[in-house]
Amino acid sequence: MEHELIELRKHISSQGILVQDLMTGVCRELEEWKQSNGDNHEAQQDPEISEIQDPLPSERDDEKMIFLEHIDVLLAEHKVEEAIEALDAEEKNSPDLKH
Repeated sequence: MEHELIELRKHISSQGILVQDLMTGVCRELEEWKQSNGDNHEAQQDPEISEIQDPLPSERDDEKMIFLEHIDVLLAEHKVEEAIEALDAEEKNSPDLKH
């Protein structure tokens, strides 16, 4: 029984490392996506100034926020497979993300 607990701890630890790696990769991809979608003029401006000039998020920004919140919820619930599927689907459906 003790051996099984040790194996379970190892498994949980490795799963935690995989989730952290996934989150790091997702953050990096989202940052690259954000940079590639940003207007060059906006990207050069101070974010606080940009927010003051355009305080209301666009519909596209709302969709991104909803999508990111959905990914956050899936990852918080340890639904890694569903998060990956959602990211893949978003990548396929978004013309900005197609390489």
